[in-house]
Amino acid sequence: MSGAGDTAPRVVEDYRGVIQILSDGTIVRSDPAVLRPPECFPDVPGIQWEDVVYDAAHGLKLRVYRSAAAGGDAGKLPVLVYFHSGGFCLGTFAQPNFHSGCLRLASELPAVVLSADYRLGPEHRLPAAMDDAAAALSWLRGQAASALGSGVPHPWLAKSADFTRVFVAGESSGANMSHHVAVRRGSGQLPLDPLRIAGHVLLTPYFGGAERTAAEAAEPPAGAPFTPEMSDAMWRLSLPAGATRDHPAANPFGPDSPGLEPLPVLVHFHGGGYCIGSYDQLGGADHLRRRLAAELPAVVLSVQYRLAPEHRLPAAIEDGAAFLAWLRAQAALGAGADPWLAESADFARTFLSGVSAGANLAHHLTVRVGSGQVALAPARLAGCALLSAFFGGVERTAAESDPPDGVSLTVEMADQFWRMALPAGATRDHPLANVFGPDSPDLEPVALPPVLVEAPEGDVLRDRVLLYAARLKEMGKAVELAEFKGEQHGFSVLRWGEANEELIRILKHFVGQTK
Repeated sequence: MSGAGDTAPRVVEDYRGVIQILSDGTIVRSDPAVLRPPECFPDVPGIQWEDVVYDAAHGLKLRVYRSAAAGGDAGKLPVLVYFHSGGFCLGTFAQPNFHSGCLRLASELPAVVLSADYRLGPEHRLPAAMDDAAAALSWLRGQAASALGSGVPHPWLAKSADFTRVFVAGESSGANMSHHVAVRRGSGQLPLDPLRIAGHVLLTPYFGGAERTAAEAAEPPAGAPFTPEMSDAMWRLSLPAGATRDHPAANPFGPDSPGLEPLPVLVHFHGGGYCIGSYDQLGGADHLRRRLAAELPAVVLSVQYRLAPEHRLPAAIEDGAAFLAWLRAQAALGAGADPWLAESADFARTFLSGVSAGANLAHHLTVRVGSGQVALAPARLAGCALLSAFFGGVERTAAESDPPDGVSLTVEMADQFWRMALPAGATRDHPLANVFGPDSPDLEPVALPPVLVEAPEGDVLRDRVLLYAARLKEMGKAVELAEFKGEQHGFSVLRWGEANEELIRILKHFVGQTK
């Protein structure tokens, strides 16, 4: 027997009786067909369809539609990836109206049509649906790669699909998903090569915003099938809990939404004292690059260079200069550049960055560009970010003479790296180590772009980094100094923590404000 204080869960959100959220978190669903009975569409003969799993982890399928006569002598067909409507909350890819519509698309276009299911809110709140859309495209990318290699793609796709002509389409919330796939693809977050996206189709896209538009504020016509109140309810059911309609998933031009203009280019050089590691090294270095690409946002190019002692300096600097020559050529090609760069890159906002030795390399390339030794136009160097820069010198600094215990880089390690990296017989006052040494070029006349300098408190090279920032400021250069209490040399690739999150925020602001 229930106690006197027991109360049944109450309804806290109700979408027309079809989706209810109860006060205890329970979600109750009924058949969405009650909202709109299935319409009668004429039969479409000659179209085959089959369900395929594209994401086994989430149990997600897509339905492949094709004409029975597709492929062979008739030639291969474009691929249309289609996402259904439903306000991110209703319906499945197999719903009768959606199924009938895709049959008609496959018949009339003609095209191979892939209707993809996705997770629904409120059980799976956004960006779950966007992640599923990206997963569907990644699955198709795998099919394209299998068709070109030794894999075994789906037989219908192998026979009928032209993977160089893929269109991403959707209606209402599905159109919203098509937009977000385009943004992820264009920003480099969703690599699709060898797949080629030929276009995006948005049918009555479902967008939102906290501020009402004129049409939303006006009284809807009598019998309108979709009202602002219905739209609001669907956003409450699908957006992250507590989010407003200005969330980037709803409002593509909201205050926190990514810009849709071409992205800046961030050229990043790895660390390792010029002796260790590679540009595709996994672990912390890879995590940092991925976060940079996701958070800035920017097109991030991680550059390989020759390592010492097999290839002593200035080999790495020359490799960096060769890369900039390649980047310059890409900028000159315009639409003929590498497809990712042609789609996404704003070459007029190119930044150089690096960690440790990579920061040293970024400095020397910035000087070469600023002094005219390396031509970059029509690309343009907009800024430089030096993270735990690896500088040296014969005379010890205070931090080098009395380093704290447990540092990630000791003085002895730094000395050994310089012995292996510098030209044989050179001292640490060589210009490539000591940028203010007796033989180093004067930086006063060099046209340097804005420079961001990261200085960890527990770095034995901290004094050299602080001196670098101070000397540039004395010369009137634009310098931003970011100091990190309690952190060590190269902390951004050693482990991930709050300092890394703060560094990402600083880099995002630096790239965003530097034009």
